[in-house]
Amino acid sequence: MMKNSFLLVCTLAAFVACSSNKTESTTEAPTPEVTTNTLELPITVSASWNNTTAAYLRMKDAFVASDLASAKAAAIDITSAIAGADMSAMGDAHTAWMGVAPALSSKAAAVGQAPDIEAARTAFYALTEPMVAAVKVLGEGEQDLFVQYCPMAFDNAGANWIASEKKIRNPYFGDKMMNCGKVTEEL
Repeated sequence: MMKNSFLLVCTLAAFVACSSNKTESTTEAPTPEVTTNTLELPITVSASWNNTTAAYLRMKDAFVASDLASAKAAAIDITSAIAGADMSAMGDAHTAWMGVAPALSSKAAAVGQAPDIEAARTAFYALTEPMVAAVKVLGEGEQDLFVQYCPMAFDNAGANWIASEKKIRNPYFGDKMMNCGKVTEEL
């Protein structure tokens, strides 16, 4: 009996672990290895991070409006803000910053290089995962932030984005399905 109980517990644990894994799509970017402890950033680094989060939110709004030019401009702002961070002032934040900055820069650059709005939205999706991870470590900047999710994005694979309000304004469908989604997490 004890052996059967042990096997049942192990089987259930394996089932729960396997069923809780999110199905990966080909558009999903790897997540940088970070913890969820928000650091106290030096003022010069905090300014760069605030500029990064503000540019991400402008990019999200540009996708809501299906405005590729504005999304690309926000991508440039993200890469500039990250490149402009004062590395000498990082202190304890240096390791965390270096854990997220390369992924954010490369994913933002991919948005800027996208040939059309759909390719740019796919690149935005890839940018969102490391952005969520970065917010969890570096903080939310100057506003409250929410992770939102649309289950229908990318042929029903689903996709997240970050917003500064709880109201759903879907960047993956724009005015086609503006309100499709839900808040899944407050950062």
